Amino acid sequence: MSLKHTGAQCGRTQGSEVGLLCARCDGQCVTCEAVHALFEPARICADCALLLVEQPQRRGETPRCCRCNAPGAKYQAMFCRECVLLLKSRNGCPRNVAVLENRSGSAHRRLQRPQATGGIQHSAARAGDL
Repeated sequence: MSLKHTGAQCGRTQGSEVGLLCARCDGQCVTCEAVHALFEPARICADCALLLVEQPQRRGETPRCCRCNAPGAKYQAMFCRECVLLLKSRNGCPRNVAVLENRSGSAHRRLQRPQATGGIQHSAARAGDL
């Protein structure tokens, strides 16, 4: 799954906590997914650190990956040399928020809401009326 095309990063001011990656994302740049010349650790904001590291640990779970939100993150997130030279490492928190917002979006909430019965009834509802 390519995350670099979403462009939806947290962007808040970076904190002191270093982001973590899962085994699948390990060895890749947090921003551009390059697999060579990892250069500088990627720091995440306090809110993302709470969401990805502290809350799972309180529940007895492993920390979550800052790129794909998968459990079991234990590798340090890094920026590649090119992203550091282009100052992409200074743009703010690099956590990918599009992965977390997929299920919390309005479209998902709309699908979970029960539909009003005023239009066409489903066959299962008509079968109960017989």
